Amino acid sequence: MFQEKDEYLLKGYLINQSGYVKETVTFPMEEYETFIKKNNRVPRLIVCDMQGKLVTDTATSVSG
Repeated sequence: MFQEKDEYLLKGYLINQSGYVKETVTFPMEEYETFIKKNNRVPRLIVCDMQGKLVTDTATSVSG
């Protein structure tokens, strides 16, 4: 049951200027665009699915 629910969640890592994780946020996939727009001033933003697969990395412009 939990595994099915995890498929719809993403994990965002907000990285500060020094390269350290400032905050980790778990959010529903439906809020992906809102999350990216809301955190556009963060020096680096990494978004992964719950299995750890990279979705977006703003520092390298990689999208999976």
